Amino acid sequence: MKVLFATKNPAKIDFYATELVQRGYDVLTLNDILEKIEIIENGKDCIENAIIKAKTCYDKTGITTIGIDDNLFIEGLSEEQQPRNQVRRVEGKYLSDDEMIEHYTKVVNALGGKANAYWLHGIAICKNGEINTFEKRSDMMITNTISKVRHEGYPLDSICIHLKTGKYQSELTKEEVEEGKKTKNKAIFDFLIENLEE
Repeated sequence: MKVLFATKNPAKIDFYATELVQRGYDVLTLNDILEKIEIIENGKDCIENAIIKAKTCYDKTGITTIGIDDNLFIEGLSEEQQPRNQVRRVEGKYLSDDEMIEHYTKVVNALGGKANAYWLHGIAICKNGEINTFEKRSDMMITNTISKVRHEGYPLDSICIHLKTGKYQSELTKEEVEEGKKTKNKAIFDFLIENLEE
């Protein structure tokens, strides 16, 4: 079965798609689609943006599509200051990976050097024109010190601390990431498999 991930983000592809490939799915991404698909992410939250990604790509290709959107919330910031679904877009500018690290270390520095934070992951699957959604929260600590290990596409992993291990998220071993898929992130993969196979 063909499945399209509505992303070009290499870190998202690696984290989510690898599991599906191992289960026998033929996984495509926007890098594999010849037609340029314009996705206007104007939803009010991660679920709405995930739906927009999934539906836009499904409507263009007819392939079952998974849309994923991540919102960031940092303790100590006001409602107006929260990055939410504008993690990469600050004051109208789209930030590179390096610019994201620079920006968020400054934000956290103003909060005393570290802060509790969490990602809210919104996932939408569009299959046969029907949409199913799932939302998952991932708690962490964000700091103003930077790991030397980077994940292209997920730059904030270099300043986010994994609560269970105390390591930077970018420094987790493959075994620790796989363990997280089976425990902390099991609900996400259960949702994906259940909705792809029903």
